[in-house]
Amino acid sequence: MAAATGLPHRRMFPRSRPSPSSSVAPPQSAMSAAVADFPSWVLLEPFVRRDDKGSFPDESKAPIRASGTTSWGADFSIAFSLAEPPRISRLYAKLPRRGFRDPGLGVPLSIVATHRHLALLRVETQTRELLSYQNFFIHNAKIPSPSSLQMLPPCTEPDFNYTHDDGSLSPTRTPSDTRLLDVKSMGFWCGGEVFVVAELSLYKPISCSKVFADIYLLRSSMLSYSLRSCGDGKWSSMRVEIMSTSNPDDEDLWRLCCWQTETVVPFQRWLCWIDYCNGILFFDMEAANPTVSFLRFPPGMSLHTSTATATATATATATAKATATGSGSGSDSDSDSDAESDTDTDMCGFLYCGASVVDHGRALKFVNVIRHDGIPFGALKPGSGFAITCHTLMLGDGSISSMAWEKDYTVTSMELWDTNKDNSLPHGILMFPRVDIDRPHVVHFLFIEFGFVKKKMWTVSIDMNTRLMESLLKYIDGWEDLESDNADLITYNTMSPKPFLPCEFPRFCSRRKRKGMD
Repeated sequence: MAAATGLPHRRMFPRSRPSPSSSVAPPQSAMSAAVADFPSWVLLEPFVRRDDKGSFPDESKAPIRASGTTSWGADFSIAFSLAEPPRISRLYAKLPRRGFRDPGLGVPLSIVATHRHLALLRVETQTRELLSYQNFFIHNAKIPSPSSLQMLPPCTEPDFNYTHDDGSLSPTRTPSDTRLLDVKSMGFWCGGEVFVVAELSLYKPISCSKVFADIYLLRSSMLSYSLRSCGDGKWSSMRVEIMSTSNPDDEDLWRLCCWQTETVVPFQRWLCWIDYCNGILFFDMEAANPTVSFLRFPPGMSLHTSTATATATATATATAKATATGSGSGSDSDSDSDAESDTDTDMCGFLYCGASVVDHGRALKFVNVIRHDGIPFGALKPGSGFAITCHTLMLGDGSISSMAWEKDYTVTSMELWDTNKDNSLPHGILMFPRVDIDRPHVVHFLFIEFGFVKKKMWTVSIDMNTRLMESLLKYIDGWEDLESDNADLITYNTMSPKPFLPCEFPRFCSRRKRKGMD
């Protein structure tokens, strides 16, 4: 089975690559900021490691620390281990068995989003009666560590009514019930001392040629927060018609009907819900009347295909699956090549696309890695390659109709491999692009060595101006790491790799620490 991936017949690294235990370190200039202080920003691993009292890292390894108490009375602690990119930062959680699910059952704590000096965390548990409870906490990097996490009030807004074809609202339950929010559809925005937490989903009435955004929103002021209070924020709900630059045309309606949020990014005065196959929804945080507007990605840059092609692909995939199921075929193997190829291309946008906010929040860049072999997830076919394209969103006068994408560059894999003949740039697909916040000409990627259940992974940093690789750092060592503290991370990333989360809150930790040292 391993031969199906092409690994035995294809050299993933040039002959001059370093030994498996070594790495190509980033240049000293890129690491100087971390010599005596916290980094100005980090790439945060989305997987949160659960620890007990004995394994929870001490302050020397994870210096940013905080604690909280849930609404059901369970005490817990978190700690951030920060590293200068392209090295990866981690979040650890000390969760007692009493008050949380057993290890391996669900995700009891996750980081939802960060913006500026704030981070939004979600904590959840489930009773023996399978009733779920959910709390959200704010971590403020400006408060000296160790700090107390601030719990948000629960959302008690009623459900939206989906039986009205005209898009009107009527509650379907009493507002006294607590609503469970969908973390994947949530965004977090901070402006000065005001922050906003919002959940957005889409609704299209059957007999209406409009699409609406159903929004649950909490707006609060950090000035009202003491170390342990819940602030003055109150949840509200609204149904807003989505405006389009095409006002809207049939293609926009189709894209909105197929919408699946893959990430939410705060950018200037907007929260941006992103579907890499379809486009961006801009929710204006400062408008007197709430507005949600739709903007497509640059032509040909999203992975979205035409309606006819998407329908044909979906039909062919469904037929193939039905045939395989009917024949009763299937087997277990140490190779994951079957799983890697059994995915529709339109479902893999988050693997090869990345929207990054840079220049202290003033610019939004969109990087897209386009495979030439048509494989959704897996090793490159022998003889194939890819192209990396970057666009910057030009804001015009600030209205959605005046926004436009401006192309920065297109770089092919052949250019990269030819430029880096004398170093160890891997000859394989680069995934999960993230633009460096402080140096936007540098893009960080994840490289995965396919063909094995427990994959090895490297972070790869490339200067897109010179096409030169800056660093190649091993992040996960596959089977070798199973005996280390990274065993749970190996299992998580093997089953479902996720993009790293860019965070700027360490910049504010640095200010706080310098102030305290004076």
